[in-house]
Amino acid sequence: MPSPLEINASQQLLIALGDPAGIGMEVTLKALASSTLPASLQPVLVGCRRSLMATHARLLQQGHATVADPTRLIVDDQPLEITVQPGEPTTAGAAAGFRWLTRAVERVQQGQGRALVTAPIAKHLWHAAGHHYPGQTERLAELAGSRQCSMLFTAIAPHGTWRLNTLLATTHLPFSQIAAALTPELVDHKLNVLLDFCRRFRPDPHLVVAGLNPHAGEAGRLGAEESTWLSPLLERWRQQHPSVRLDG
Repeated sequence: MPSPLEINASQQLLIALGDPAGIGMEVTLKALASSTLPASLQPVLVGCRRSLMATHARLLQQGHATVADPTRLIVDDQPLEITVQPGEPTTAGAAAGFRWLTRAVERVQQGQGRALVTAPIAKHLWHAAGHHYPGQTERLAELAGSRQCSMLFTAIAPHGTWRLNTLLATTHLPFSQIAAALTPELVDHKLNVLLDFCRRFRPDPHLVVAGLNPHAGEAGRLGAEESTWLSPLLERWRQQHPSVRLDG
């Protein structure tokens, strides 16, 4: 296999393999076997090669024929000094996943990749290992030097031109704390972030805000947040952005 430095960095996709006892390696090997991936894409996996090989062998033994062969992939090998049992995450494994993510981000920042994919982690074990982040998003923001971050999901039509972008107002909170965490200032900020992102793809995006309560509060019978501050906020935001279609 060629060295990662011998391949056009604009084609490289860094993949941090997540918790070594989780599903990250399995889903990565399955995804990279897809025939729909562009031929120009060059994945670079950041994690433990030995664990990746063990995952590959286990999948073949279980009858999964359509999996990528790790010997034909570029792996930035970050060896594990522990024995991993699938489905049994440990603090040491979580610490390794944290290092893998950091290494993958460093490569992107050094121009050795165009984008980054992160496999799942065990957040509670990150905390046990001394890494007190709500999730990987916040660690990425820190490494990027950003004081604020948002989590956004995007879906692109396989046929057609539509694109759906979903930005979360809150993340990694117990359900019982969501209402208290939502404020007019927060929602206003998130709308501006979403607008900025959507305008990268089209000048006239259509934004929609979901209500907090069932049926958006049902005129106050199922919750008052929509009527007391969310709807007035959206009206003010529309006045400030008259060219943007905003529903909610």
